[in-house]
Amino acid sequence: MGKDIHYSLISFFEERMNGHDKVEAYSRIDVADEILYEIDRSAGLPTLTVHLSDAYIYTLNEYYSKPDILKKGDFILVTKPEASYNSVADNVARSEGIGLGPIGKLMGALNKRDVSTYVVPEK
Repeated sequence: MGKDIHYSLISFFEERMNGHDKVEAYSRIDVADEILYEIDRSAGLPTLTVHLSDAYIYTLNEYYSKPDILKKGDFILVTKPEASYNSVADNVARSEGIGLGPIGKLMGALNKRDVSTYVVPEK
């Protein structure tokens, strides 16, 4: 975990938040060695915290090392385009009410009250 994320990926994330119709506002949360954002949503949807992970392969080890601030209803963003996450970490996160995945999954999940239940549609 940490801050090994290129500034362009952070800008890309912020641009996506600026363009999402369910995002009213967002702000960076100051936590040492981590990149986290608080996302205020519209339409009565709850506020959530998004953790921008710098992992190349997000596994159960990364999940159990996540920032303590994350709770049920939050989302872990696998930020790097070449990164991946495994199904074990995804299943554990989902069972604890935390969403996990790339930017496309986050964008869809922001429309749901419980972001951990969002499933990316099959092509």
